[in-house]
Amino acid sequence: SPPQGTQHVCDGLLLVVNEISGVAEIWLARPARGNAMHAPVWEHLPRVLDNVLQNNPNVRCVLIAGEGNHFCTGIDVEHLQTLGKKGAPRSDVDGARQREALRRDIMKMQDAFTAFERLRCPVVAAIHG
Repeated sequence: SPPQGTQHVCDGLLLVVNEISGVAEIWLARPARGNAMHAPVWEHLPRVLDNVLQNNPNVRCVLIAGEGNHFCTGIDVEHLQTLGKKGAPRSDVDGARQREALRRDIMKMQDAFTAFERLRCPVVAAIHG
């Protein structure tokens, strides 16, 4: 479980920055869903990594962990079913708009992984389950 001083970033994402130890903890916090990553997590994770952790000189290491019995079961299936649907109002008629909306959604998810790559400190995943 996340320690005291935990900041709620969004539904499913918690952040703890320990200025003394230099360790920032990111917690996937949807244990009832196996910590499956859904839209709010994909949206907020890059911001946390870029804006909070990258610019904090006291952060020397990032730990990512999951609450409950699983680290992360992957992408939330319900979120997967919505990919490419936003921003494509006539998706059943206009395949090009649907594909472009899908591409935008995939790029948003890729931003989360790219943000980890940009960090200037080690990242440790506490994988279990």
